[in-house]
Amino acid sequence: MYTRHNNEVTRQYPELHSVPVEPGCSVVLDGEVARMDESGWIDFEAVMERFKLTRTTKIREAALTKPVHYYVFDVLHYNGTDVRSWPLLERKALLMRILTANAFYSPVFAVEGAGTALFDSIRARNLEGIVAKRRDSLYVGRRSDNWLKIINYQYTDVYIAGYRKDQFGWLAHMNGSSAGIIELSVPSAHKKAFYGVGIR
Repeated sequence: MYTRHNNEVTRQYPELHSVPVEPGCSVVLDGEVARMDESGWIDFEAVMERFKLTRTTKIREAALTKPVHYYVFDVLHYNGTDVRSWPLLERKALLMRILTANAFYSPVFAVEGAGTALFDSIRARNLEGIVAKRRDSLYVGRRSDNWLKIINYQYTDVYIAGYRKDQFGWLAHMNGSSAGIIELSVPSAHKKAFYGVGIR
C-alpha cells in the first residue's frame, strides 16, 4: 500500500492485507483508507493516529480496536494488463466483478445523470464533496478536465500549528485538535511570504 506521496504504509494496516478479490487474480487498486466514528461519519484524526503508529504491537492492537476501511475507486492493472486506458465504466464493471465488499473493503458507488442531486445530498450531510468523472474517461493520476472535484466548501478559523519542510503543507488546528493539512489552493505569493519570515 502506498500513499499519494509514494510512501509505503502496508504494515500500518494489517486488517487490509487480505484483499477480497477473485481467487488467483493480480490487481492494482486505487482507493482511500478511512475510519468511521460511532455515528458513521469519517474520522480523519483517527486515520492519522493509525498512520503515525510505529510499534508493531500498537499497530496490531489498533487493527482490532480501531479498524480502518478501504474504499476502492478504480482498477489500474488486472492480471498483468494495464487497464488505465479502458473507459471508466469498463473499469468500474471490472471492479464490481472482481471485488467482494466486506467489513474492510467496499467499491465506491457511482451515480449517473444525477450529479446535482447527489451534491445537494452531500452538502446536506456536511460531507466533503464529490468527484465528477466522464463515463468514457481514462485513468489519470493527476488533475484532469475529465475528473472534476466538486468541493462542499465550509469555512472556519484555524491556526497553523506546524508545517512540512520537504514539500508545502500547513498543519491546521481547530479547538485544540488537528483539522488536517492545508496544501492546495494556497497562492504562491502566500507560500513565499510564509517561508520568507525566517522560520527554522
